[in-house]
Amino acid sequence: MEGITRIKEMAKGQKDPILLAIVQYLISREDMDYNYLNEEKNLKEMAAYIEGQILKEYCKKMNIKNPSSHAKEIKYDGTSVRCLAVGMSEERTYELAINYFSKSNEELGIKSEEKKENNTEENNNLKIKDDIDEFGSIFDCNDQNETIVVEKNETKKEPIEQISLFSF
Repeated sequence: MEGITRIKEMAKGQKDPILLAIVQYLISREDMDYNYLNEEKNLKEMAAYIEGQILKEYCKKMNIKNPSSHAKEIKYDGTSVRCLAVGMSEERTYELAINYFSKSNEELGIKSEEKKENNTEENNNLKIKDDIDEFGSIFDCNDQNETIVVEKNETKKEPIEQISLFSF
């Protein structure tokens, strides 16, 4: 069950309850184990694929081209935000997750992001410190407001990028 193990590893540290429910479903599908080994697949792209498909279906049903035109302004956590509530059954969401892992990105129309690498000698030896503190801040708030540079070989705890469905 190496594919299922890979899914579990990708989900480690994730907190989004919808994403975790989908992961639980994927893990229960032992017949999909081999599909989960596909290196081009990951939970972040899966979430984006599901969001996109749900919004496309919503737009088609509502006969609209721009879902944000139906977003409503609501008060949330002391601020005003625009929100679009789109419903989708669990079965359809799970079906989309299985579809994502069953087909190639090309078949699904997903374009992979090309990673740009800067191989300058300076970047090979030094790395900007980008630790996320216990509160999720990506900013280093030191007294001098300086960027801290650490040796690349220094071990540090890698932050876990949180994946969330409907986080747009």
